[in-house]
Amino acid sequence: MKTRTVVALVALVGSTAIGFGEVPRTDAHPDWENPQMIGRNKEAPRATAIPFADVDAALNGDPAGSPWYATLNGDWSFFWSPNPAQRPVDFFRPDYDVSSWKLIPVPANWQLHGYDYPIYTNIRYPWGEADPPRVPHDFNPVGSYRRTFTVPEGWAGRQVYVQFGGVSSAFYLWING
Repeated sequence: MKTRTVVALVALVGSTAIGFGEVPRTDAHPDWENPQMIGRNKEAPRATAIPFADVDAALNGDPAGSPWYATLNGDWSFFWSPNPAQRPVDFFRPDYDVSSWKLIPVPANWQLHGYDYPIYTNIRYPWGEADPPRVPHDFNPVGSYRRTFTVPEGWAGRQVYVQFGGVSSAFYLWING
């Protein structure tokens, strides 16, 4: 069995949706202020398909019934920062100590767990005046998440994908640091 560490950095950067792919980064703008950034090192879009052990399990349609499906739902170590400049930059490193971090359930909305305040907007930027592609630098919350899990032995030789059902704006994902 292999143990994997998953770390995710979720940056709430207004309504800028970013996934990460092969787009050059300039020093003038971080990824979350680069309108050309739509993905880096990610798989091409495709339909989600879960393999099942037999026809009956497939017809049942419950992914949890597949021996090749695992959920990462549960408690993750979590650190909230008021802006990208104050986020823990190296927390993806396996030797980074997150023992003082709080636990937060995933999936969840951190605003409903005492971090930041709830934001609802269906037409305007949540920070007032829009100045694309720039976003606020003083208050632009970032959540850093970390989780360790074990890949089952039966998955050896198989392609394994990580799928996130929802991210508010932008994120980076590191596997094994």
